[in-house]
Amino acid sequence: DKKRVYERAGVLEYWFVDGSADEVLVFRRSSPEAPIFDIGVTVGRTETLTTALMAEFALSVEELFPR
Repeated sequence: DKKRVYERAGVLEYWFVDGSADEVLVFRRSSPEAPIFDIGVTVGRTETLTTALMAEFALSVEELFPR
């Protein structure tokens, strides 16, 4: 399971793009010291994906799932 591997490696944020549901599941740590991904967010097709790790980053999830 990639999520667990990345979690153990200290990755701060993990995104799982779910093409069957047209959404992105985002797993984050509440702080760099948090031992696990303790925040989970679902970003739907009509929403914008952002991250505190890249201040200028914003992606319309709809762009990932062309009709």
